[in-house]
Amino acid sequence: MIIPKKNNLPSNAEDEAPESDLKQALNLISSVIQTRGNIPDILPGTQEEQILLRSILMTLKSSQYHLLEISDGKLDSNIELRGTFGGALKHLQSNLRHLTWKTQAIAKGDFSQKIDFLHDFSVAFNSMVQELEDAKKTLLLKNNEIQEVNRSLFISTEQYKSLILTSPISICVINNETVLLANPAFLKLLHISDEKQVVSNSFIQYIHPDKIDHFLEQMSLYGEHEVNWNHFEEEMICENGEVINTEFVVTDIIFENKPSILFFIYDITTRKKHELQILNSLQEKEILLKEVYHRVKNNLQIIWSLLSIQSRQVKDETVKVYFIECQNRIKSLALLHENLYRTDNLRDINYGQYLTQITTNLVQNYCYNSKNILLEIEAFDTTIPLSHAVPCSLIVNEMVTNSLKYAFNETGKGTIRILFQYDHANKIYFLDYRDSGPGFPDEIIPHQTKSLGIQLIYGLTKQLKGTVFQENDNGVHYIIKFPFNPDQDEI
Repeated sequence: MIIPKKNNLPSNAEDEAPESDLKQALNLISSVIQTRGNIPDILPGTQEEQILLRSILMTLKSSQYHLLEISDGKLDSNIELRGTFGGALKHLQSNLRHLTWKTQAIAKGDFSQKIDFLHDFSVAFNSMVQELEDAKKTLLLKNNEIQEVNRSLFISTEQYKSLILTSPISICVINNETVLLANPAFLKLLHISDEKQVVSNSFIQYIHPDKIDHFLEQMSLYGEHEVNWNHFEEEMICENGEVINTEFVVTDIIFENKPSILFFIYDITTRKKHELQILNSLQEKEILLKEVYHRVKNNLQIIWSLLSIQSRQVKDETVKVYFIECQNRIKSLALLHENLYRTDNLRDINYGQYLTQITTNLVQNYCYNSKNILLEIEAFDTTIPLSHAVPCSLIVNEMVTNSLKYAFNETGKGTIRILFQYDHANKIYFLDYRDSGPGFPDEIIPHQTKSLGIQLIYGLTKQLKGTVFQENDNGVHYIIKFPFNPDQDEI
């Protein structure tokens, strides 16, 4: 480029020429930096300025190239730049190369790597490495714990398997109705020759078709109630088609890392047959016992009829009364056996119902108008065994008979109140009897009288191991207490 002489330029151009060359040079530098453009052959300025500018541009272009190489991760390229700028690039390249090597070592698990360059960055980097090392130690510790748990689970599972496979009890492990494990005892129970026929197949196939709904219902109840154990009976089908009765005991286990259900299965076919035999035998005995009660009632009725016929031939009124009293005692026992015959409970009697029957019958036998004799009976559905009912019934019969003979004979009207109940806490029966008559005469001491009826009341109470309390309280008043005695003999 030819630079015009100063004296050939206008006066105002002498000041603008250097500024124009400098501006062009700066624009050119900016263009090379921003666009990575080529260096033009013609540069502004003097020859010396052009040489300097070209050197600057080539340095910038080379630096730019090496910076791009470094930014792309190419840290092995040879930097030929000299001087401070070239040294800085080489130093940066060397630091980044070392940083890369250390990062790669850390990635392979070597957390001993540290850096002492790049100043603040080295602090953050070394802190990060320390955190990674701590995290590695934590992960190793957790991993060891997990391995120990897995080892324990494996040992536990193997122990489960060993116990299950050697147990004489039929055992099966299922998950979602699929069999995971069945021991030899289970295979023997269902006459299965090969375990492969069972494992990985549905357990439902061994349940009797008519009982599948029941089985699923039991399993559903087991899941809903969240209980640890469940018992139920089920019918199963053997491989040969035989139907057997079984009892299931169900519990939860973790088997092969799966939540599973463990079945203990017992063959109760023989027991069920024996239960059926016992039930049939019991039904037969109940029928026989009812027949006995029925015949006893009939025999007592025959005796009552014979006494009734015989009493018609008796002229002595005193003797005839004895006959009637004897008939009433027999009638009370006949009613007792009739109630036993007609009920499903062959041991205990609903005593409230019986008391109503016996008192009503006595009122009718003594020819009273039932409207004139008020019977108030409270028994609260109390039941009493036959061994206690027989003596107790004779006691009540004597009390009512005495009231009808002596308390109401003048007016023909009166009230009889009977309260009968059982104290469950103390296991004691309580009989409270009273009438609205005049009571015993003052000169009579009841327990010392020779009256057969009074002697029966005290004697039968003693047989029941009970006590008698008697007083005149606007009429005769008895309180009798006797304990429940399972060994009480029938009279």
